[in-house]
Amino acid sequence: MKDNLMKSIEKMIFMLICMIALTGVGYVKTAAAISDDHIFKEIDFKKGEKVTIPIRPGKTGVYCIQFTKVGFSGTYSWYNQEHEAIVENSSLYGDDFRWIEDFYMVAGKTYYIEFNPAEDITATAELSFVSADMEPEITVYNTENDERYFEEEILENTIPGINWDKKNRKLVLDSVDGPYNIRFGGNRNYYGPNYDIKDFDKLIDVTVEIKGENKLSIKGGTSRFWWAIETAGPYSLNIIGDGTLDVLVGSNGSMISGQDVVIDGPTINFEFDGDFERYREYICADRNLEVKSGTIFAELRPRFMESSYFDRTEYYLYYEVFRADNISFENTNVIAYYEDFPSDYEGAVYAYGMFYAYNDINIKSGMIFMVANEKVINAVDENAKRLTDLYAKESICSCYEDKINISDNTLIFKGKPIDINNFDISLEQDEYKYDGKAKTPKVIINGLEEGKDFTVSYEDNVKPGIAKVTVKGIGSFWGSKKLKFIISGRENTKEGTTQSYDGIHGLQLSSIFDDGKLIYKVTKEGTLDGKTAGKVTVIGLKKKSLKKVSVKSLLTVNGVKYKVTAIGKKAFKKGKKLKSIVIGKNVAKIGKKAFAGCKKLKSIKIKSKKIKKFVKGTFKGVKKTCVIKVPKAKKKVYAKKIKKAGFKGIIK
Repeated sequence: MKDNLMKSIEKMIFMLICMIALTGVGYVKTAAAISDDHIFKEIDFKKGEKVTIPIRPGKTGVYCIQFTKVGFSGTYSWYNQEHEAIVENSSLYGDDFRWIEDFYMVAGKTYYIEFNPAEDITATAELSFVSADMEPEITVYNTENDERYFEEEILENTIPGINWDKKNRKLVLDSVDGPYNIRFGGNRNYYGPNYDIKDFDKLIDVTVEIKGENKLSIKGGTSRFWWAIETAGPYSLNIIGDGTLDVLVGSNGSMISGQDVVIDGPTINFEFDGDFERYREYICADRNLEVKSGTIFAELRPRFMESSYFDRTEYYLYYEVFRADNISFENTNVIAYYEDFPSDYEGAVYAYGMFYAYNDINIKSGMIFMVANEKVINAVDENAKRLTDLYAKESICSCYEDKINISDNTLIFKGKPIDINNFDISLEQDEYKYDGKAKTPKVIINGLEEGKDFTVSYEDNVKPGIAKVTVKGIGSFWGSKKLKFIISGRENTKEGTTQSYDGIHGLQLSSIFDDGKLIYKVTKEGTLDGKTAGKVTVIGLKKKSLKKVSVKSLLTVNGVKYKVTAIGKKAFKKGKKLKSIVIGKNVAKIGKKAFAGCKKLKSIKIKSKKIKKFVKGTFKGVKKTCVIKVPKAKKKVYAKKIKKAGFKGIIK
């Protein structure tokens, strides 16, 4: 009750001051319908005496206020009907024809423009109706040569890759490359009309879709503030798409800015181009910032400051990545790479957290990487402790209202170097057709750069099969990760063996391959997902000089498992130097004359209990001195079958 009473008293006092100041001035009103589109008012100004003009518009829309006939020097402020300042102490410089500003005003409400003249002067104020709406108009500014492209030119696709759908308020960036600043402003003014956010029940949605790979380089000078993408009006900026936006920073200001900002999907990389260091936060919202998905990489460079701020004359300062009244963050990777400040610097270093909000921060999920050395991380912690009105958690957040929620679903990594296995790593393509040429798919680690942050090497990336990729972290990252991709198709080798892959299974049926010692033929296909094991038969020797052979029970070929279930007809016929053979436990069949010609064979060890029949002639040519060892449980059955097949040696 007391607060409401005080507010009422303050309003009455303000109105009384206005009435006193307006003696002889009165209201400047617009009619319900303006026939001549403007109204004039002659005003006598006295140096040092403020004059307030109430304006009660007859219809809602954008109005232009300017001085004509005689210029005005001084400052002005603009208040809404609750007497809250929308513009404060903006300077005017006394031109013969002085345009002040465009203002958006709502019919029936009263607004107040307060002038503080720098001289005695009689000037004529003009109020003109401009437009009934606040539809956004796009302007693209070339920050390198100061060339400006207005909406009419953009609609004609003047700049390659920039396409503006005015009706649906949607901008598509598709393979743009240039020093461009993109701004959504008001009807006539690059900066947009002044407005009271309370006059809008709902913000006007503006969508920017990112397609393909895009590059915007910001080249503004020291006195300019440039943004990559910005709204100058009551607009919600929605940045969507599955493309990439690279912003090379060379100037002041936030790189993405609006009343409300939503980011959902794209990869956004902020890096310095090396020619300028005065930047602030990267993504800024006047009210709400919502990061729903995607990847954001931010290269943070310390700014050297000379000022009494922080009670220091010299210091280094790192700004944050995100700033807003309220921040919501989920399903997103954000990588903040903190460049080291000079190692020999012994003065103060201050660093904000990666997230900075005035009201609340809600981090629901995602992966957050603070790639920084111990000195920088300590600077973040110490700065949070020093600023007692802020609250810091995990060295990534600070908030005036102490409302910070970081879910357990959020993974936070701090330090340098950071294990590269913490990142989502993928290949730009995971299947190729065999053509005899090496395949080298690009490794994608959003936010990191090959050669600077990681290296890539390839194995088995020519022939049909499953190729291997090794990714190793370097610089600020360490560790390694293995990836695989498929080369499908059929290869005919000089030896007559073939390999074939269809991209779903491993080796296709009847494919022939070797392991350096034995040659195999696929009799059942295995799957790449590992759910189904294939089957193979040994059909020959790869090396005729082998003295020992072990037939494995299970093979793994390019990640696919195969059971060795048979030894084919005449499989070891050419093994004239073989002295011992071991047969794995999955072999269920041994073909006719499998050991024919193995005259030096001294021992055969059979591990399998699955052999139902030994074909007559299987052991033809094997000497009587050869010993066959069989499983104890199968000795009686196997001995009978082996002798029946023609073996005359010893069975144990």
